[in-house]
Amino acid sequence: MRNELHFENGDLTGEISVTFKEGETLNELFSRYIHDFNADRLEAYAVRLLIGKETILTLYAADLRRQENTTVITEKIPVKKFKIPDVSLSELVSLFGEINLTLTNNNFPINEMQVINK
Repeated sequence: MRNELHFENGDLTGEISVTFKEGETLNELFSRYIHDFNADRLEAYAVRLLIGKETILTLYAADLRRQENTTVITEKIPVKKFKIPDVSLSELVSLFGEINLTLTNNNFPINEMQVINK
């Protein structure tokens, strides 16, 4: 399943993919910033990074126990949110082996582009 997430409130919007350096994982990232992170109870789910007047890292984790113990079927996945202000951007980027980012002015969908000057 391919997930798409689009932000509509910027001059440019787009997509990003990240590859961790060898030995680093999403769980390692969560463990660094959430002192009591327990991968048996919480599944690392999503990362949001705001860079501007301040740098804020927001981590989202699915509570596995809560999902296992419920009979309620919902379209949404309940997550716990951990907001970490004043994260060192250089420390965070040092965990990544590669970052691939594409931004567009939203006049055309990215997946509709065809490069013609190869």
